[in-house]
This record gives sequence, C-alpha cells and structure tokens, in this order.
Amino acid sequence: TITLKYKKVKDLGKLPRSKPEEIVNMLLKNQIHVIGNMSHMTKFFFLMTYVLLKHKDAYDQRIQNIQQEEIIPFEQFEDFSSGTEHMKNTILNYKTDNVKYLDDPYLGKYKLKDFTKLNYLKYIRSVSNLEVCPERSKLITEICKKEGYTPEDGNKDHPGLKMGKIVNYILSHKKPMIQDWDYLPGTSTTKRLGTMIYPEFGAMFFWPELYSIDNRELNPHLIDQEAIDILNDEVFPFWMDRNIREYVRTKNGNPLSQQMDEHFVFYFMWKTQAISHTIPGFPDFLRKGINELLNEANSKEKETTDSKKQDFYKGIQLALSGVLNYTKNLANEAVNKANTIDEQNASELLKLRKQELLHLGQLLLKVPAEPPETLEEAIITIWIMWIALTHENAHMGLSLGRLDHWLQPYFESDMEKITSDKQKEEYIEKAIELMGCFFLRVSDQAPLVPDVGNYLFGGSSQDFALTVGGVDKDG
Repeated sequence: TITLKYKKVKDLGKLPRSKPEEIVNMLLKNQIHVIGNMSHMTKFFFLMTYVLLKHKDAYDQRIQNIQQEEIIPFEQFEDFSSGTEHMKNTILNYKTDNVKYLDDPYLGKYKLKDFTKLNYLKYIRSVSNLEVCPERSKLITEICKKEGYTPEDGNKDHPGLKMGKIVNYILSHKKPMIQDWDYLPGTSTTKRLGTMIYPEFGAMFFWPELYSIDNRELNPHLIDQEAIDILNDEVFPFWMDRNIREYVRTKNGNPLSQQMDEHFVFYFMWKTQAISHTIPGFPDFLRKGINELLNEANSKEKETTDSKKQDFYKGIQLALSGVLNYTKNLANEAVNKANTIDEQNASELLKLRKQELLHLGQLLLKVPAEPPETLEEAIITIWIMWIALTHENAHMGLSLGRLDHWLQPYFESDMEKITSDKQKEEYIEKAIELMGCFFLRVSDQAPLVPDVGNYLFGGSSQDFALTVGGVDKDG
C-alpha cells in the first residue's frame, strides 16, 4: 500500500488534471509526499492518467501525424549544413609540446566537409530523434525471470556471479548492428539515437510518462507502441518490488534516511541510480586483451579457497565471455552485410563499403580478445568495451578518461611505419575519421531520465568527462 500526503488541498484538486510529469514533479516541489512503495505510486499515476486523461488517445493521434524525415542515401549525399560553417580553424604552422609527427598540431587545414563519410554520419545524427529502446530492459528482465534476481526469488548467487550471468546474457543476446557507412561496429541500442533503460535502478519513475514522453517539454523521446507494451506489461511489473530503492526499503524497514531522500527537496541519493562518475580501466583492456584478463580471473579463482571470491572471479569470466560473444556476433554481421553487396552490379562506393565490412569482420576476430596493435584496433576495443559497460551499469557519468594518453602509443606506432608524405596524409585523414566516428558513436545513446530528473539536473540527462592534455603520473 501507499499513502499520498498533500501539503495543500488545492494540490490534491490538481491531480486528476495534471500531466504525468507534473504529478511526479510535485515531489520535487514538496507539494506531495509518498509513504510506501514508490513504484506502486508510479503505476497508480500511470493508470490514473490513462483512464482519466485518456493519454493513449492523444498519443495515438500524435503518432498518426508524425512525419519522419527521409534519410538521404549516402550515394546521393552532397553536403550538410551543421551551423558551424562560419567557424574558422586556427592553423599553427609549427610544432609545439613535443609533437612528433604533425606539422600542424591543431590540424587547422581540415574541415568537416573534407570528410564526406563523417559529414554524412553527423547528418544522420542531426536528423534522428531520440527514441526509447526497450532492448536492454527486456533482456535483463528475461534472464532475471529465469534465474531470479533476489534471494526471495531463490537466487542465492554472490552479487558478482549474479551480475556476470546477467551481463553475459544481455551481450550474448543483444542484436548485433553496424550502422550503414560507419567505420565502427556495434551500436548502443537498436535505434539510430536511443535511450537505454535500467529498471533495476531508477527507470520506474518513467512509468507514468509512457504515453507522454514524446510530448514533454524537456528532452522528449519518441516511443512506439511495442516499446510501451514491453515496458508496461513485462518490465516494470517485474521490477516493482525488485528495484534497488524498494528492495532496500523492504530489507531495512523503510529507514528515515530513505524517507528523507524521497522528499527530494532535502537531498537526492544518486547511488540508487548508478555507480556514476567512474573512469573504467581501459588501459588494462588495451594492454592485455580480454583473453589474458580471462586467464587472470581463472587463475585467481583457482588460487583462492574463499567461495565468495571464487564466485566473484567466475562472474568476471562470465561478463568478459559475454563481450566476446557480442564481438563474434558483430563479426558475423559484418560479413553478412558485406555478402549482401553484389560486386558485379555495385557502384564503386558499395564495392569499397564491402571491403570495409570484410575488414571489420577480420579485425573483430582479433580485438578486443587480443591486445590491439594499431590505432584503429585500439579505438574499436574501447568502443566495444564502452558498449559492454553501459549495458552492465547505468550510463550516468561513466567517463572516457585520458583517451589521448591511452591512444597516443598506437598513433605513434602507426606513424613510425609510414615511409612517404602521401601515406602520412592518408593516415592522418583516416585517424581523424576514426576519432570522429568514435565520438559520434559514444553519444548514440542516453539513459532514460524521467522528467523530474530533467528539472533536478537542469535539463541535462547525462554527461561524461574526457581529459585531453596534461602530464602523466611521472610528470
């Protein structure tokens, strides 16, 4: 059961006429307070707006009227006005900061329009609407229905082992996708620009907005009826009492600290949503590769007699094996996409694309299982691990860290093999395109944030940090 306490009677009168996002925002404004399971509150608000305000009818009308912008095929693409054409690059024309291989460290002579493929991918991003993707939430619900999630479900696994099984299942069953004309394999979601859902954390607050998120003022998202049905019928009901907030409430007897947190105006406990503000250990993946990390975890499992530690290392192996399964699926997808291109009848662009896809298929047989040796392999390794990390944990402040320090050795190694000015120019252009594709890819998704989160954090759903320059640990 839940109890809704209203500060003023007039606020209660607003309830039947309020939009779903306005109802939850009343918590932030200290106009209402909930005693009891907040997931039950969100379900109640969803049903109320569904019945009283007929939000589904309004949603159906909007969906009928929506007009998706037609994507220009790459073969017909000429240019894209991004609004930055007036900006001028600074050309340094001399080396500085011990730069070895670039005559102009600022790369000032290059413009986006010089890179047709990168310009096209940015165009795709610019005309794509943010869309709710239920894939991750559906997969985690499937495995947890099968295995159980809590001890009360019969799942007595160590948390590390349990999470290893979950990550393995999600990555092994995730749809392998390669965006048309992209250099990098894999996508965060099944949408061109999608939101990922973490029902085990804070996604339950989104329940009342299923039929209105496409129409909200801040950070609207498209959502189709299939996604609504998956979330409303399969995902949210399962996690009502199993999400971390409600599980902690049950285990600890609804402690005062949690009751204060749920007023929102006092403070907000972000650890119920994600690990956040974390820089992963990318250097280990780059230096060792997944196979060596698997061997290390296996050795540590055998060395210890502590059953909890054994389960922890088993969980690591399961999670990393899931990454390899996803990579194998991507390699197969690259080859399958290449085989759909008939070289005899294909244009020169499509013939080139076929070779790129076959090249990707070969690279994925090596990385991230083995340590990368080139800049291209290193970028692909980091990108695939980024996908894996954002499927394990909510992407709230998960950051890339000192990317330039980690990638510089691969850039230098590649440059040392170059013997002519022409090769050098071609390589620099390819490196720019690879990094451009990487930055577009890592921003191809956002966590699903209920509207109350938009107000709480000033409209920014999530950001991540990237450190450029500076010195290393040795100065």
